Amino acid sequence: MQFKKINKYLIIILVFFIGLFFYSLLFPFDCKDNAKCFNEKAADCLRSKFTLYNEDNKFQYNIIWNDRGNCVIDIKLEKVSLNSPQDVKDNFEGKSMRCSIPTAQLKISPVQETSNILSYCTGPLKEATLELMIKKLYGVIAQNLGSIIKQASNSTK
Repeated sequence: MQFKKINKYLIIILVFFIGLFFYSLLFPFDCKDNAKCFNEKAADCLRSKFTLYNEDNKFQYNIIWNDRGNCVIDIKLEKVSLNSPQDVKDNFEGKSMRCSIPTAQLKISPVQETSNILSYCTGPLKEATLELMIKKLYGVIAQNLGSIIKQASNSTK
């Protein structure tokens, strides 16, 4: 009789831990806007989420899984600053990208401070960012090209 009672308690405890395991898989830990919490979780690539407010822009970071030494993280720009031009809002708001960052990199520096993060990412947010960089670069080249052409034409006279 006592053996059945012990088995009953072991089964209850086992079911509890299995349920806890599946809960942790389905629902990531919410760090809210606590960067330290998220960076600690990211260093070990533990499922978690984090909201970053940067210059009135709202980003959502979600650690999805660990893939052979790379931590897969979704980054979404949920809300663009109200001060941004409408074309920036249209091109960026609601866009996301999926990044596969080496866990060794995340132990060295936080996701938000990884300078070459775009090289680890794919998706519409990356494409929009690169497009904006190209437009700005083109504008700088076009401005400087005009003065170079003017100087060249003056020197040939």
